[in-house]
Amino acid sequence: NLRKSTGDEKYYSTLERSDKGLANTVALSCLRPFEIMFYEPMALLLDIWSALLLGILYLTFEAFPTRVLGRDRGFNTQMSGLSFVGIGIGMIIAIASQPYWIKVYKENRIPYWERKMRAERQKCIEEGEKGDKSAWRKPEPEPEARLLIGMVGAVLVTLGLFWFAFTTPHAIHWVVPMLATIPFGLGVVYAFISIWTFLVHAYRPYAASAMAGNSFTRSAFAAAFPLISTPMYARLGVVGATGLLAGLSALMMPLPFVFYHYGKRLRKNSRFAL
Repeated sequence: NLRKSTGDEKYYSTLERSDKGLANTVALSCLRPFEIMFYEPMALLLDIWSALLLGILYLTFEAFPTRVLGRDRGFNTQMSGLSFVGIGIGMIIAIASQPYWIKVYKENRIPYWERKMRAERQKCIEEGEKGDKSAWRKPEPEPEARLLIGMVGAVLVTLGLFWFAFTTPHAIHWVVPMLATIPFGLGVVYAFISIWTFLVHAYRPYAASAMAGNSFTRSAFAAAFPLISTPMYARLGVVGATGLLAGLSALMMPLPFVFYHYGKRLRKNSRFAL
């Protein structure tokens, strides 16, 4: 190990000097994700948002073949399977556009939203010209910059769901609601990327616990939503049930916008966030 090879006793890991036993460490690791969700409103609401999105996505796996297209449109098994192509296209577009969003994050190319950050960078440049060479270092964007892509994703998901809900009647050609699944798939990936990168960046010392809480919430919703799809669509109909999902998505839509502007203030009062 490093101490043995260098002969220097100053090298050690945090766990080596911890007086907590294995059982306490495991118990704390299991408890902390729920502590973060309980004490951190940002983490809890973003977890619920991502859980809702994954629940809706899993619900489509059950609803498309059995209700939306299979029974109402008369699609056979093969045709119902192809109905997921739109979601796949949207996800491929989301992945292909990541280099652009990485550039947006690094260069802060949104003039209005990033005005404060641009001012701070200009101040660093001016101080650097006076001789403080360390001030030339470009400031790292705040964790809230990760929510820029989530803003677009939130709008796209809601737009896609409302579009799909009100174009499913038989009088409208089936290709129209299928096109609505493209912005839905695109928005879901954008939202997931935004939520996950923000949680890791904002709760960096406890990133694994923050992601564990998010995974727990998502898994719970993903398990429940397919079970409720058949009775929900039977009772409300395709338009009503999908409209309900779109309405829930619309309720979550302001989250990235709100946390972008007020996230830093909330992090200052947080016991877990940086």
